[in-house]
This record gives sequence, C-alpha cells and structure tokens, in this order.
Amino acid sequence: MLVTAGFIAIVFILLLAGIAGLPSSGSPPIPPDPPPSSGTEDNPNQPSSSPSPQPTQSESNLLTIPPIPERRGLIDNAKIEEYQRNIWEAGQRDTFRFMAPLNGTYRAEVTELGDGAYVWMGAWNVDRLDVCLGSASYFSNGGGITLDKLVGGQTYRIDVVQSNKLSPYNLVIGYQKETHDISGFTRISDSIQYTAQRNIYTFTAPDNGIYRFGITGLAGNARVGLGAWSVDRLDVRLGDASYISNGGGITLDKLVGGQTYQIVVVQNEGFSPYTLNIIR
Repeated sequence: MLVTAGFIAIVFILLLAGIAGLPSSGSPPIPPDPPPSSGTEDNPNQPSSSPSPQPTQSESNLLTIPPIPERRGLIDNAKIEEYQRNIWEAGQRDTFRFMAPLNGTYRAEVTELGDGAYVWMGAWNVDRLDVCLGSASYFSNGGGITLDKLVGGQTYRIDVVQSNKLSPYNLVIGYQKETHDISGFTRISDSIQYTAQRNIYTFTAPDNGIYRFGITGLAGNARVGLGAWSVDRLDVRLGDASYISNGGGITLDKLVGGQTYQIVVVQNEGFSPYTLNIIR
C-alpha cells in the first residue's frame, strides 16, 4: 500500500508539471527560436543582392555602331546682274564692264529680244583687248557665251552688237559662287540658276573608305553633272557623271582619310534647287 500511494503521488506531480507547461487556449503558439544570424538581414525594401545575369557569348561580341548624325548646310543663291538696253539702229554696239570677284566660270547671255531679233556677243579682259575670250554670232533669247577661266579681281568687257532687227533686250551675267567646305555635312542645299553654272565644294574625308555623292531635289527636267578630284591632282578626275536626275551620283571607293577633295556640280539642263547628299 505504501508503494502504491507513493507511485500515485509521483504521477500526480508529473501531470501538474505538464499542464503548467502548456499554453492557454486563448494565447498564440510561441514561435520557435530563429536560426543563427549570418551577419545580414533581409529587407524587402532593398533590391536583391543576387548577381545580375551575365551576357551570352553572342551578346558580348556584338558591336553596335551609331548612325552618322545628319548635318545640313544651306548655300546662298548665285549673284546675277541684269542690264536693260534698247537697240535703236543697225550695227549698234553696246559695251558693258564687270569685275570678277572670284576665279571661275561666268555666263553672259541675252534675254527679252523681240521676235526675229538677233545679236552678236564678244568678251575680253580689259588689259588684253587683242585676245577675245569668247564670242557667239547671230543668236536670240537664251544665247550667249560661257567664260570659264576668269581671274578674280580682274575687269572684263562684254560687247553686244545688233545683227538683225531692232529690239530691246537684257544682258544677264551669272557670277561664280564661292567655294564651300562641306566636310562634316551629310546634306547640302544649293541651286542652279544659269547656263553652265559650276558650284564648287571641298570635302576632307574623315577616314579611308567609300563615299557616295548623290543628287536629289531636282525639279522638272533639270539635270546636272557631277565630278570629283583630289585638290592635289586636279588634272586627274576621280569620278564623273553627266545629265544626272534625282537619285544619280558618283561613288568614290578609294578616298584617303585626311585628304581634301574637290566636288563640282555643273548645270546640264534646266534650272532648279537641289540637294547634294554625302553618304559613307
């Protein structure tokens, strides 16, 4: 009986100890202890510290070359002078003088002649009147002479002589434009305004390679010629094309970086604005 009573007492004590260790039914369970810290804490407001994905082999070998930025230039119109005269008598001779501001090509022609009226025209350097630089006989409206090697700073004389019938007329002189450096430009807006006009540009190639000079923006049936030379060898033409319409041009495939070239646009037919495009 003593053993049995002692055993019952021990069991009773163990049951009381177990009940005291249980949580009450209204309290949440106690969470387990967190694992040992690794020295950093996760913060949902901070970006993940996981490494970014590495480029594939094909992506790492890809070279992206940016396009050449467009740069446009606008060139002023040519200087054109017009003189009004009236032929009153047979054999009448009218004399005009002008100074060439630049070396280059100049054009003198007659307009506004009446039906059936014709004239003769000649040109000289005033310091060499024994040497005729050009002449044209028995022509009407639009006829004239092209003077392609005038010297800047020198004075020239043009005579218009009556050939057939009497009539008012206009003498029109087209002047050589300045040479423009178009290095670094991709498009040049310019114009052709008179017969045989020559617009001259210089272009320094930034690198060795292939360059395309093309024409767009011509109106109607206007046509132009295009030529290229090295400024160091103007006796050797690198490329040329005549009677170009929109989309025509020349391709120069052996230009040398750092060297300067001369590009010339020449009137072939009609008059029009145009755009000279440089592509590489």
